[in-house]
Amino acid sequence: MDVEQQLAGLLAREEIRELVTSKFSSAVDWLDHAAMTACYTDDATVAFGTFSMSARDFVDFWCKMGATFRTRYHLITCASIAVDGDRARTEARGIVVGVAPDANNDGKLRDAIEGSRYYCDLVRQTYTWKIAKMQIVFDWSLLQPSPAATAAGAPFEEGMTTDHWLYKHMKTGSA
Repeated sequence: MDVEQQLAGLLAREEIRELVTSKFSSAVDWLDHAAMTACYTDDATVAFGTFSMSARDFVDFWCKMGATFRTRYHLITCASIAVDGDRARTEARGIVVGVAPDANNDGKLRDAIEGSRYYCDLVRQTYTWKIAKMQIVFDWSLLQPSPAATAAGAPFEEGMTTDHWLYKHMKTGSA
């Protein structure tokens, strides 16, 4: 393999890593419908648990369901990325946290913490990597009452939407 091929492979892996660990996870957390949709091919599918659906339906489902959480937090890392021309496969691992009212406990807040794996088949389309197929596997979970404040006593930020002032800075690139 020559240097140009090695550089092309490194660039492809970095673009895929950014797509999965940054663009996708941020779009999911902030319930950014357009940004999340842009991560997938037009005919992409997503499977998780016993559900399988088009990526478009998944984005709609997640934005509706995710809005029931006061906060969402996806920390996703790529454990492996294999590139073969304009196709790739990645195994990503994630820690997913959400804070939501607990219907079984008078609506008091609870923390849901899960360990997940994301198996993605990707394709390069017009110089851009997109997810063509995603399989989400839930490895473990933990539910616990949510504390009223951080360990240092500070209040939590809530309602992380694309209207939030922090997200607006992310979109514009200004501080």
